[in-house]
Amino acid sequence: MNDFTPLSEEEIPTQATASGDCGRDQPPVKNARVLLPLLFGRYRPIRELGRGGMGVVMEARDEVLGLSVALKMVPDQVFHDTEGIGDLKKEVLRGMALTDPGIVRVYSFEQDATGAAIVMECVRGETLAALKARQPDRCFNCEELLPWVQQLCASLDYAHHDARIAHRDLKPANLLLTSTQRLKIADFGIAASLSEALTRVSVRSDSTGTPPYMSPQQAMGERPSHLDDIYSLGATIYELLTGKPPFFRGNILAQTLHEQPPSMAQRRAEFKIVDRPSIPEAWEKLVMACLAKEPNGRPPNGAAVLAILAAPVVVAIKPADVIQVIPVKAAVPLAQPVTQELPPLAFADASIAAEPIPSMMKFNRARRDSGHFPFRDWAWTFLLITTAAALTAGALHMARPYVAGLKPETFKKSKAASPAPSVSLLDPKGEAKPLRGAVLDRLDETRKK
Repeated sequence: MNDFTPLSEEEIPTQATASGDCGRDQPPVKNARVLLPLLFGRYRPIRELGRGGMGVVMEARDEVLGLSVALKMVPDQVFHDTEGIGDLKKEVLRGMALTDPGIVRVYSFEQDATGAAIVMECVRGETLAALKARQPDRCFNCEELLPWVQQLCASLDYAHHDARIAHRDLKPANLLLTSTQRLKIADFGIAASLSEALTRVSVRSDSTGTPPYMSPQQAMGERPSHLDDIYSLGATIYELLTGKPPFFRGNILAQTLHEQPPSMAQRRAEFKIVDRPSIPEAWEKLVMACLAKEPNGRPPNGAAVLAILAAPVVVAIKPADVIQVIPVKAAVPLAQPVTQELPPLAFADASIAAEPIPSMMKFNRARRDSGHFPFRDWAWTFLLITTAAALTAGALHMARPYVAGLKPETFKKSKAASPAPSVSLLDPKGEAKPLRGAVLDRLDETRKK
């Protein structure tokens, strides 16, 4: 369900205003009474929502549908880069396939001779970064954070396992909270794609993403993986509980690669945060597991994160083997966290859709080719062969008289006492003869003729 509603004519401001979130009241710019011209022939700018190195985001009214949308304007450097625009369009197409209610919807990509923009859902709410800045001590308690983490893990599992897309720039500034306490992830894959394009055209040396939230592998420019998002999840929780990310000053890259961050309790003590409930051990161990230097030391997915938080004692995390792809239908209910560990997932390239998982038939064929058959398979095979052999033998036995040239009406059941009934044959004189003798006599007569 979308959190935006159509604006009436009276609600439409006449000029862009200061930075803010969709739907928040903003004072109009002075001496601005003229309607701004339409963008891309249909979008009327309303207010500026944010500005940064990745461009400007503004709220606009879709004059065709009468809806409020968010326009993420593409920077001029990327707009004039043909390769960058092509990659961005592919990322927008993948983003349009994300339909989870916890992910900001991507509607379309607009482009004309003057510029380009990504049209997205306009969420009425605030980022967790902005909410944190207004909190006492600039941080939250675990009880406040838990329902948001549950929603965040569910949406990440959907994106990673169902859509096979990694975010690559997860941080509090990309997490929006609506008035109904619904958490939404913004810029899924788009921010990283823009960063890659800007890196190429400006010859920047930094990697995609935001350094304080980047995993060591992402910082070194390795292939994207969903486990990069798990690291960013740990860094995000760390900041929301302490006020700062694990590494926020000095040489962040070197610290990310080689240093272990202090515990969240130590960081709170450093910032003299004493009037808040202590952080439970489960949260401490969970965050440190997410921040593991090696990917196989991190929880393999969001469901495993919730399982650790739900457990009274934090159990050892099973290493996540890096494989090509295992799409898993992993929906995490908010009321009851999932405790079943799901298979891990990794991507060779986040911009390339991974191949589907092999079917069970292909899996069994692979076991057969390798010479591995379970006992149950042999038992069924033996039973089928035995049954077929018995039916064949019975059919051949019943067909023996026809093979010998005898007529079916000449048979009768022998009334002689015997351990088992026997079949006899009436000779022309009316005397009963055993079947074997009758057949031999008939064969003799045939030869004589």
